[in-house]
Amino acid sequence: MTASSGIGIACVPGPLLLAGWRLFAPLLAKGAAAARVSLDETVALILADRHRLWVVTDRDGVIGVFLTTIGDVDGARALGVHGLAGGKIRAWAARMGGLMCDLARTEGCRTVRFAGRPGWGRIVPDFKPIGRHPSGVTIFERAAT
Repeated sequence: MTASSGIGIACVPGPLLLAGWRLFAPLLAKGAAAARVSLDETVALILADRHRLWVVTDRDGVIGVFLTTIGDVDGARALGVHGLAGGKIRAWAARMGGLMCDLARTEGCRTVRFAGRPGWGRIVPDFKPIGRHPSGVTIFERAAT
């Protein structure tokens, strides 16, 4: 958590998911629906360590969640951000973007990608729209450098 913003962003290890279930479940369900996957599938992927769960907090408690994955995109490693859900997004989205670029570099990824509504471009202007997903959402990307 930073003193200036009061926002904290932390990765929650899969085994701790169930310990915080009451706090994470509503937003995790919303993020899963946005990503068009079931909550059961999302939980299974977290517990299998195929997705990492990130939780955003402030003085009011848990205000956001998102998931990350690492995979091959167009022949290069990329960090994917999925299942974004929560409130006060303008207060934490830019910080999340920077943190994900740091993580991507640590993991040897060249880019960070996420899919969302076109309005995300105004919230995280460092991420540029690069196309559309078959589901109709915009794909955004930023170099991890």
